[in-house]
Amino acid sequence: MFICPSCNKKGIGFWSKLWSGSDSPSECKACGQLSFVHSKYRFGFQSGWPTLGKILGAALSVFLLFQNNSIFSLLLFPFIWLVCSFWELSSLPMRSISEEQVGVAKKSGNIFIVGLIIIFGLVLVVTNL
Repeated sequence: MFICPSCNKKGIGFWSKLWSGSDSPSECKACGQLSFVHSKYRFGFQSGWPTLGKILGAALSVFLLFQNNSIFSLLLFPFIWLVCSFWELSSLPMRSISEEQVGVAKKSGNIFIVGLIIIFGLVLVVTNL
């Protein structure tokens, strides 16, 4: 369980935090408030130590592959990647969000997806002329 930014109690579940976003926030089991992990933290290098751990894990796996000549040494890489990903998830900050803000985020996301579909459709039409 992770700490809720509203009540400062452990009320956010693992999977809930993993999939939380502004359009699908986590609900705290203790206070019922909504919170999410901002996308700038999810896809950036703000969590530098776990990312460094992933890179070092990849380097260690390749190094062991060349030292042992065994393909099984590459199995270390996914294990290190998962451990560092869990570490990264636990270190990402959560923000409180209201129901109205969730509605706006869903509407914006839907408009963005429809725009991408229209652009993709136009590209298909133009390339097939």
